[in-house]
Amino acid sequence: MGFDVYTYTNKGGRGYNEDSVDYEVQESSGVFVVADGLGGHSFGELASACVCETLVGGWNGAFGEQLPGWLANRIVESNSRILQLQQEKGTVLKSTAAILAVDNMRASWANVGDSRLYYIHRDVLANVTNDHSVAFKKYKGGEITRNDIRTDPDQSSLLRSLGGTSRFEPELYGNGTPLEPGDAFFLCTDGVWEFLQDEEIVIDYLKAANAEEWGRLLLLRVMDRVSGEHDNLSFITMIVDGPRPAEADFRNMNYPAPVVKMPSPASVDVPPTTPAAVQEQAVSGVGAAGTGPQAVNAFAGPSGTSTSVSGASAVGSSIQPGLTNTDAGNSTQPGGDSGGSGRPGWVKWFVTAMVAILVVLIAIIVVKSKSNKKDQDQKDSSTRIIWDTEQTEEPLIILPEKPSSGGATPTDPEPETAEKPKDDPTEEPTIHGLPIIPVEDPTTEEETTEGSIFDH
Repeated sequence: MGFDVYTYTNKGGRGYNEDSVDYEVQESSGVFVVADGLGGHSFGELASACVCETLVGGWNGAFGEQLPGWLANRIVESNSRILQLQQEKGTVLKSTAAILAVDNMRASWANVGDSRLYYIHRDVLANVTNDHSVAFKKYKGGEITRNDIRTDPDQSSLLRSLGGTSRFEPELYGNGTPLEPGDAFFLCTDGVWEFLQDEEIVIDYLKAANAEEWGRLLLLRVMDRVSGEHDNLSFITMIVDGPRPAEADFRNMNYPAPVVKMPSPASVDVPPTTPAAVQEQAVSGVGAAGTGPQAVNAFAGPSGTSTSVSGASAVGSSIQPGLTNTDAGNSTQPGGDSGGSGRPGWVKWFVTAMVAILVVLIAIIVVKSKSNKKDQDQKDSSTRIIWDTEQTEEPLIILPEKPSSGGATPTDPEPETAEKPKDDPTEEPTIHGLPIIPVEDPTTEEETTEGSIFDH
């Protein structure tokens, strides 16, 4: 058996490419590395190239120890070399990495930062590495969904990376997992996986006849979704050659949509110590948090055990320059959680039905409320009209008729408040209740008689 491998790297929407991709295969063994440099311009490229050179260029075809231990030691060595580069260049250089090591068809893999490795076994997604980022911590804490990691503002805030005196420890998986023909690995940087769903990686693998076709199918999806100044794009697709088991002959079968399962990797048995030379290089950069030999610390996830290689200051409070580091603990395996992509179909139908019923009930309530409001408005309007009519009606007063001379038609009586004429002869004028004696006009004949008071 051998390996069918396809690699791709491109600067994407950036002006420079900080990613590095490399691999080396010898018979049924090999080393595969994808690294994403941090530091800007050529400095990030130097850091990622340093990782590839240490892990691939320094491999002579033999591992000489258990795969997890070899991976741990080489990653620590990569970190020490990047620290030396920082001193030479006088600037900050860092890198993430995803590494796969295969020894006689037994595999182990590791990652630092947010570069990922996907492992497909018997046509299902068997494992995906954890990201060491704030966004992934938020997902594990239940604040966001797995799909939200790609667009979360904290997605690029790393909690671990190579190139620091602490928080550079890798997360190890596999412990010599035996490989079968048809098993596949997809290693990529965050510039690629942030545009892909987990199940899409499996679907394109099932469609492809070889590693190159698989890679190109994934690349078509990514290129259809990228826009603007997106990140560098780098990945490796690898498929184990050889006749597949009978149950894996899917090309002549009517397969349903692939089910994404993510069991935790087996516990890793790593040698308790590292070579003395590697210890000296790793310890030389440890700061105030403490010094001491590198140790291999195992920590348990929700449904399995993973292994982390760390120094005495791995849980210290020092923060890598240029990064937002708030991690004070170890990552855990996602276990069976695949971000909801493996959720049973009946759950989706039930949720959809409940949402539809809720929408219908809300619509009925709104319509009924409007109808009741309209009826009430009509009732209020009718009530106001009746009240106004009652208030504006004038009372009908019928007075008895008075007899009049000449058979004339009686007229309406004058209002009680009308004033009487001033020259009404039937009433004597008074002042303060005393009668006023009228004075006769002296010019009339009757008033020219003798004895008149005016005869003087």
